[in-house]
Amino acid sequence: MKLSKLAKTFIAWLLPERVLAMVLAVRSRRMSHKLLKRWGMPEVNDKLLKRFGNHCIGGLFPGLILPYCIQAEQMGPFLLGTYEQEIAPWFDQLRKCNYSQILDVGAKFGFYAVGLAKWYPSATVLAFDTDPWARRVTAQFASENSVTNVSCQGFCSTDWLAKNLQPHSLLICDCEGYEFVLLNPTRVPNLSTATMIVESHDQPPWGKHADLIERFSKTHFISEMSFDPNSRINPSELDLSFLADHEKYLAIGEPRNHWQKWIRFKPKLCDFFAE
Repeated sequence: MKLSKLAKTFIAWLLPERVLAMVLAVRSRRMSHKLLKRWGMPEVNDKLLKRFGNHCIGGLFPGLILPYCIQAEQMGPFLLGTYEQEIAPWFDQLRKCNYSQILDVGAKFGFYAVGLAKWYPSATVLAFDTDPWARRVTAQFASENSVTNVSCQGFCSTDWLAKNLQPHSLLICDCEGYEFVLLNPTRVPNLSTATMIVESHDQPPWGKHADLIERFSKTHFISEMSFDPNSRINPSELDLSFLADHEKYLAIGEPRNHWQKWIRFKPKLCDFFAE
C-alpha cells in the first residue's frame, strides 16, 4: 500500500535525522538496483567481468580490485576508468599534497575511499554512508585490496565534523543535497582549511548551489564542472565490440541529471594551490 504525501511527511518528522537518512538511502539503493536490473545491467557486468576480470583497467586507480558483490551496481565506468571523467584531473592534483585525514561522505561502495586509501596509506580514511549495505561492501572492498586504513562510518553530521574534522583534511562529498546542511564553515571552522570536492545537487527543494559557493569564497579558490556525457571515452577505444550498442552505453555511460555539478574548493592557505 502506498503512503500518502502527508503520511510520508509525518514519518519524516517523527524519525530522528540519522534514522531517516538511513531509510531514504536504503530505499534509493533498492530502487536503483531494481532499475539497473530492468535495464539489463547484470548481464552487461557479467560480460565485462568475463572479458576484463575485476581489476580496474584505467582511470584514477588502475589495478584496484572491484569486489564481485557490487554486480548489482553499474560496474563498467569504474572497471573501464570512465567514472566521473570530468573531474579526474582534480584528483590527480590531490597527489601534490599529503593528507592525514580523508573523509568520503556518501561513499557508496567505497570506490574513492579505497582508492585514496591506497594513495595515502598513512592517512585515516573515513567512509561515511547511511546505507548498511554500502558500509558492508566498502569494508569488503578495502579487505580485497589489502587496505587497512579505511574506517566505515554511518551518518556524518555537522556536529561530528565540528568535533572531529582535522585541519587541512581532504573531504569528498556526494550526499544527495545534504551537502548544503553539512558544509557549514560557521559551525565547522576547520572546513576553512579543508580541500573539498563536492557533488552539488541543485534541484528543488535545495537550490543552494550559489550559497554553498559564497560560504567559502573568502577561504578557497573555487572551480565548477558540469556533467558532460560527450567527454566519455569512445567505446571503440576500449574494444567493446563484444557488447551490443545499447550495452556499450550501459558499460560507460552515467545517468545524471543536468543540474548536478561538481565544485572544487582549494584552500588559499595551501601554497601549492595558489593560482
